[in-house]
Amino acid sequence: MRRRAWGGWRGVAGALVAAIFAVPLALMVSGSFRRPGEPPPKTLELLPDRVSLGSYGRAFDLVDLARHALNSLLVVAVAVPLTVLVASWAGFALSQLRGRVESFVVALSFAALMVPTTALLVPRFASTSAASPSGRSGARGCRSGSPTVATPARRSSS
Repeated sequence: MRRRAWGGWRGVAGALVAAIFAVPLALMVSGSFRRPGEPPPKTLELLPDRVSLGSYGRAFDLVDLARHALNSLLVVAVAVPLTVLVASWAGFALSQLRGRVESFVVALSFAALMVPTTALLVPRFASTSAASPSGRSGARGCRSGSPTVATPARRSSS
């Protein structure tokens, strides 16, 4: 089996891209070892002069990180297997298509992927506010006369 001459460059390019993304991550982690309340350094430093883990304890005091981590794990435990299952079913179905039907479905899939995610926000808002059992919109403290406009709720004076 003959290897292409440019095949080694892909590894070098991949390592370069990984390094570009790893540098800010390493600086962020090293900054977390600074003592709470200390000003940021004036120069680039990989490790602070006095290493402290106090910021990690303070983070758990300021934010309920345990609950957020549990929520994230729950979402990942459900969303990842479901996404893999549905994507594999769709891939298998696409592999079984032939002729014009295959071309049409692939073109339709590409067209659906070209729709920006933000363009789906208004229909999603309209459908969730219409499906709300209380008749209120999804936004807290707002009522909606139109699916695209949220107006402040009136307070009753009693």
